[in-house]
Amino acid sequence: GTFALPGGHLAFGETFEACSIRETKEETGLDLRDCRVCATCNALDASQSYHYITIFTIGSVVGEPTNLEPEKHSDWRWVRWDDPEFPSNLFTALKIVREKGFNPFSAESPCFY
Repeated sequence: GTFALPGGHLAFGETFEACSIRETKEETGLDLRDCRVCATCNALDASQSYHYITIFTIGSVVGEPTNLEPEKHSDWRWVRWDDPEFPSNLFTALKIVREKGFNPFSAESPCFY
């Protein structure tokens, strides 16, 4: 498995923000507020026939996450972005943006990868 953020595919006609709010609620039970796009990633691996465009959003939540989809996820937990022990087995797009220096808490961080 890989370490990932809540997420999923857009429903027809859905905005990026609405998708993030819905997926976060469905997967963790958390209500995402003040949601906005903070980064995009074009992840391509031709050898694996893998090509995903990932839209990252940021917002605020209150409370602790609950694993509402245990058949898909082993657990949810908070990890500080700057933690030296941040997991290394990351979802591809998350790995790319971290390697490129993206920091969702910095206004100066580049946002398109």
